[in-house]
Amino acid sequence: MKNRTIHILLIAVAVLMTAMTACKSTKDVTQTPETPPPPPAVNHLTVNDVRNADFSTLSMNFRTEIDGVGVSGQVRMQKDKVIWVSISKIIELARVKMTTDSVYASVKVKNQAFQGTYAQFQKEFGIAINYDIMQALLIGNDIAGYQKTGANYEMANSTTAISFVERKSAKQSIAIKHTMKIDNRSFKVLSHSMVSNNPSQNVTADYSNFQSFGRVTLPTLADIDISSPKAGRLAARLEYSKIQVNTSLSFTISISKRAKPLSF
Repeated sequence: MKNRTIHILLIAVAVLMTAMTACKSTKDVTQTPETPPPPPAVNHLTVNDVRNADFSTLSMNFRTEIDGVGVSGQVRMQKDKVIWVSISKIIELARVKMTTDSVYASVKVKNQAFQGTYAQFQKEFGIAINYDIMQALLIGNDIAGYQKTGANYEMANSTTAISFVERKSAKQSIAIKHTMKIDNRSFKVLSHSMVSNNPSQNVTADYSNFQSFGRVTLPTLADIDISSPKAGRLAARLEYSKIQVNTSLSFTISISKRAKPLSF
């Protein structure tokens, strides 16, 4: 088992931890039924049909486990700009803020911290992430900013698999082989599979228990799994609750000058 400190950081950044057994979540938001969109005119969905969650800000509580111990946390987002994550067990254990070009992390229980670019994070911890991929993984959207050309489509009775041999972004350095599975009725992403060669890494995510919050439909259960040669395998089941859309949020984080560098 790797050092608990790096596990706490990774659960807060990618929410990727030791797998847990699901338990029923309580949702404090009144669910609003949403009328499904009409079927597409073509005989299969395309990547342009994916129905992404569209919001200005988003706040979600979550539950998961670290080394067999249940913890709670909160994810806040300002779409396409900021992701903020806090994780607690009685007291706050760690806080992370991700912008489009930087990562800031404070693991308070160890007085350790990291701040730097995504390239520096990758070099230090062996996990390749960027803002666009992380936003897509946490809420089940398509990857913003990644090219949509060269897709192959395979339609089943209720789903369509959309696959790219290689997918790139003009502003992000991570190129991936990517497959999304889409629900043919709701047009929501049911799963992601991403493989990168430089560095070598596999990422999967599965989404279920979709609920509507106003005009925004989101999964309330996300299973995320990452494996890479340096970090090993990290997996988590996130149960989202208390989902709030387009409310006023803060994204504060404080990095102590006395904090030690975070490392394995």
